[in-house]
Order: sequence, then C-alpha cells, then structure tokens
Amino acid sequence: MGSQRAAQTIAMQMEIKNLPKINRNDPDQVKERVNEYFKIMQKYDSKPTQGGLALALGCDRSTMHNMASNINGKYAEDVSEEIKQVFVLFESLWETYMVEGDIPSLNGIFIGKNQFGYKDTVEHDVVTEVKPKLDVESIKMKYIGADNELPEDHTKGDEE
Repeated sequence: MGSQRAAQTIAMQMEIKNLPKINRNDPDQVKERVNEYFKIMQKYDSKPTQGGLALALGCDRSTMHNMASNINGKYAEDVSEEIKQVFVLFESLWETYMVEGDIPSLNGIFIGKNQFGYKDTVEHDVVTEVKPKLDVESIKMKYIGADNELPEDHTKGDEE
C-alpha cells in the first residue's frame, strides 16, 4: 500500500472511530449509522468490512453478531433485522468483488470461510463394479468342448 493510500486509510478509520456514540438498541440510530458508515466507505473509495461497521457502531464484531442473532433478547427486533440485512449485503458485496476480480482469490476464499461460513466440499461418486453373472454353460463349452466331455488326461495324476 502506497504511503498516500495508507494515509487515506488511516484518515478513514479515524473518521469512523470518532463518530458520536449511538444507542445500539434504537433501530433508527442503527440504520442511520449503517448508512453513514457506507457513505464514508464510498467517500474514501474503500470496501466495507464487518470490522469497520462494528467500529462505526461503537462495538466489536462479536457484539455486532450478537446484535444480529439477538439470542438473549437484549436488542430491539428491528435492530437485529437491520444488522442481519447488512450481513446479507456484506455477503453480496463479497460475491460481487470475487466475480469481478476486485479482491484476490485467496483473500476472497479466506473471507468466505471465516465471515460467511463457506466450506470446501469434495463430492465423491461411489461406483461399484458389477460383475457379470457367471454363465456356467459357456465356461464348460470353452474348456470342455462341444461334446461336454472332459479331455482324457483330466483324471490322470502327476505321478505318471
């Protein structure tokens, strides 16, 4: 990253960090903050991240995921739905960036696995070899001959 880009990134992160605190249980404030975060990302021509949004909301990623899942009922349902929709937006953006080549493949794979739960899967096709049914008559014909009699030396032992 060039020094000018690094300086822009630092300025962007500081702008996000210095946003005024909001009530994370107020759906209107959360929605407004999400929109404000995405405007800042556009302003700096940067890709949004879950960590960046968490910073904008004044929390860490774990808290933001708790807001979405709302397992303990601590957050308003509208807040939970807003964060869930943002996660869907992040996944959609990630897919778009991958398809359009805006992020390196290995980075994209890492993001997919670690932020969106994607997994490498391998499919196995199990093929069993089916042996043909044994045709005793055709084997007899091959080894005995058409007259269905064993060759004369068949009954003779090795001692002769």
